[in-house]
Amino acid sequence: MLLFNSNFGVSDNRCETAAFCINSPVSTNLAFMSAKHEVRTKMPTIIDQENDLSADSMNEDKSPDLEGLRSKLIHLYDHNAPRYDNDRSLNESLHYYFDHAHRAVDALIGPTNKDTLHLDMPVGTGRFLIYLREQDRNHRMIGIDISKGMLDVAADTSRENSFDIAFSQGDAFSLPFADNSIDVLTSLRMFHLFPHCYWPGLLDEMHRVLRPGGILITELRNAARGTACQLLVPGFRKRRKQHPHVFVNPLSIKPLFRRWENMHMQGVGLDALAKIHRLSPLIARSVDSLQRSTFVRYFSKTLIIRANKPRQLN
Repeated sequence: MLLFNSNFGVSDNRCETAAFCINSPVSTNLAFMSAKHEVRTKMPTIIDQENDLSADSMNEDKSPDLEGLRSKLIHLYDHNAPRYDNDRSLNESLHYYFDHAHRAVDALIGPTNKDTLHLDMPVGTGRFLIYLREQDRNHRMIGIDISKGMLDVAADTSRENSFDIAFSQGDAFSLPFADNSIDVLTSLRMFHLFPHCYWPGLLDEMHRVLRPGGILITELRNAARGTACQLLVPGFRKRRKQHPHVFVNPLSIKPLFRRWENMHMQGVGLDALAKIHRLSPLIARSVDSLQRSTFVRYFSKTLIIRANKPRQLN
C-alpha cells in the first residue's frame, strides 16, 4: 500500500501492522513511519457484554467486545463528521472549553523546532493541529484517527488553509511508528471512549513510540464532575446513555502513570466559566488560573496530564 510519498522517501508498506490504514492526502516529512514493526502491545482479551455500549459509564471495567466498540465508534464519528465542528461552535460552553483546552495543551508542549515530530491521536477533525499551525508552530505534525469521515474533514480544512499536516487512519492499540520515534504525543478526548481495563495498554503503546524524554499530554474525564452531573443534570444522564463516557478518579491517576516521570495535572472546563467570562473576563481568567495547580482542578470537566517518558529506562 502506498501510504505516503514525501521528500523523505517514505513510499512503501509503513502501516501494515495498524488495524486501519488508508491512502491519505498528505504532504509532509514522514520518514519516521515504521516499516512492518512488530506489535509490542498485547491486544486485550475480547469478550461479549450483554449491555453493549449502554453500560453504566461510571463502572466500566467489564471488558466489552473491543472490535464491536471500534465499529460503533467508527460509525458514530463517520456519521457525525460533516457537522461535528459546527455543532460544537454553536454551544457557547463547548466552544469556550475547546479554546481553553487548546491553549493549555499548547503551553504544556513547550518549545519546539522544525524537526520536532508531533503525533496527535485521535486527531478528529484536526482542530488542535490546525490551532497550532495558526499559532505559527512549524514542527512536523501527523494526526491519526480511527474514523475516515473525521479524517476527510481534517484533511479538507488543512488543505483549505494551506497547512502542512499529515493525516492517516490508524489504531491506537497498534501505532504504525517505530520505537522511540516521536517527540511529542498528544491524545485529547480519547480515553473516555474506552473502559479502564484498556487504558494501561493504550499508555504502553504511547510509551513505546515516544523517544526517551518525549512528552505525552493526554486528557481524562474527571469522575468528581461526572458524578455530580450524573446525579443532578437529567440531560447529562440522557447524553451519557446514548454515548457513554468513562471517568477517572483523580486519586487513581498517579499509579496509572507509574512508568512516566515529571507528571503534572491541571484542570480545564469549569462549568459556567464561559458565562463568567462574558460578564467579567478578568474574573474568568483568575478562576481559570486556579485550575492549573490548586484543588479547583478537581471540579473541572477534564484533567490534562503531562508526563515524560524517562530518559533512562529500567
